[in-house]
Formats: sequence, structure tokens, C-alpha cells
Amino acid sequence: MDTYASGIANFVKQLSLKRIHFHNLQKLRRGRTPDAVVVIGMGGSGLVGTLLQKIAGYARVLVPLISWKDFGLPSIPYARNPLYLFISFSGNTKETLDGLRKALRLQNQSPIAVVAGGGKLLALAQEKKLPLATFPQGLLEPRQASGLMLYGTLGIVRALWKSVLAPDLSKLKGEEERLGKLIAQKIGTKFPLIYVPARLSHIGYCWKIQLNETAKTLAITSVIPEINHNEVVALEHHHKNIIALFIESYGDTSLTARAAGITKRVLKKRGIPCLTITLRGKTILETTVRGLVLGEWVSYDLARIKKVNPRQTNIINEIKRVGV
Repeated sequence: MDTYASGIANFVKQLSLKRIHFHNLQKLRRGRTPDAVVVIGMGGSGLVGTLLQKIAGYARVLVPLISWKDFGLPSIPYARNPLYLFISFSGNTKETLDGLRKALRLQNQSPIAVVAGGGKLLALAQEKKLPLATFPQGLLEPRQASGLMLYGTLGIVRALWKSVLAPDLSKLKGEEERLGKLIAQKIGTKFPLIYVPARLSHIGYCWKIQLNETAKTLAITSVIPEINHNEVVALEHHHKNIIALFIESYGDTSLTARAAGITKRVLKKRGIPCLTITLRGKTILETTVRGLVLGEWVSYDLARIKKVNPRQTNIINEIKRVGV
């Protein structure tokens, strides 16, 4: 097993607060309690904000949660004292560093915390003695370390609200590796459309990123039933070399399941193959983890089928070198 595959196989080991090193968390308990949490990050690091939004109810994060993926800071009229939480696996993400520097210059400074694996972000957090969660990067790519960054974030938020849940899932077992290989073979050279119910939209987004970066495959993701009001029209005339992946879970509503069933029948009638993928999980967090791991295996095995390097992201590196 190569090092990339090993990172996937060991993903669940990331899902424990014991894997994270925390510093200066006592500073978060001073002053007013935040009335919102703003998670700021890009790319694989930015996934954490998207994931946290979907599991916030389960994890008992009871204030508004904003995911920001841009330079600077968002305008939040309803929040007077948000927690700004900056995340970067490399610690050198330009957009995230720009946001942190702006947050440090705020006149009425809101609480600030950092989750970083290294780089300038880690150095700045240490210099300013900010609340910090850090972890060893190892041989992981940023998109493979979402578990570490998620639990780093949960640990920081838990320092403010002790009711926040961060269950240890480091021994979770499953059959995602076997299923991933089968799904990758079904996709082959086809263009994947990833369709999910709204409650699993974060899984669709993760699969899109994984297929883009790891398998170098164009993919789009959309939500059911919204696609039945727009996107399906485009498939009327552009239906060659496409495969529709319907990701479902046992928590979907009957109305959503019925809408998905109708969509499958309509697409199959037009010659578009449809593959239904049902995720297991007792909670939305467990379902999310299984969806992430399965998407990683699908993308990795598809990369092997296409004979491309799952690690290389040359065009991203070129853009970073050129700068903004």
C-alpha cells in the first residue's frame, strides 16, 4: 500500500481530540462569550467549515456558524462578538493569512483562534499567543487531513461550550475500501454527476473536490430535489458519457427519497446510468466520516485506473507560484 492509500486507510485515527495539541485555550474563556463562529479556510482546509455547518446541531454548536472562503473577513450584522477561527493545513494560505492579519487589526477585537499544521499561520499564532490547535502533517495532503482539522476546531469550540460533542471515532470500522474500488470501476472514463439530499450536500461537495484533485476528473454536485427544477433540462441534450451517482443515507425523508427515485427513472430512460450509494451511520457525524472515506477510496482507485498521480495538483501549484 502506498503512502497516499495509507493516509486513507488510517483516516479514522484522526478522529480523536487526543491527536491534537492545544495551546492557550484558557484565553477563550475571558471576556464575552462569542455569538457566532466564523470558520475561515480555503481548499481542503476550508472543508472543515462546510463539514461543521452540517454537524453543528449534532455537535451542539448552538450559535450561528459561518464558513468563509475568501480574502478578508465577512460582514456579519447580527454578530457583535464572533469567534474568528482560521484554518490552514500548510499554514501558508494567502487568503487565510490575509483574514488573520485583518482580524488582529480590528479595533474592538473579537476572539481569534487558529488550527494549523505549520507555516506562517502557526508562527503568527505562536507569536501572538493565540488559542491554537496543531497537529503533525505527516505525508498527508490537505484534503486527507480534514479529520485532524475538524477535531482541532471542535476542541477549540469545546473550550468555550463544554456541551460541544467531539466523540472519539478513531476505531470506526467499515468496508469503504472495497466499495470504493467497485464505484471507481463503474465511473471509469465517464463524467460523474453527484446528486445528494440537502442534508448530505457537504458529502457531495467533498466527493467533487476529491474527484477533482485526486483523480483529475471533472465532476459536479447538486442537491435533490432542486436539480429537478433546472439541471435535468441540460441532460436532455447532453447525456453521453455521463454517470449519475445518487448518494443517500438512512436519514433521508420519504419525500426526498421519492424525488430521487423519479429522477433516476427519468435519467435511465435517456440512457444515463445511475448508481445508488447508501451511506451507513448512527449519527450525521458517522455518516459524514463514512462518506469522506468512501469518496477518498473512489477517487484514489479512479486515479489508478486513469494512471494519474493522486498527489499532484500542478495547476494549483502554478497559481500559487504566480500569486495574486
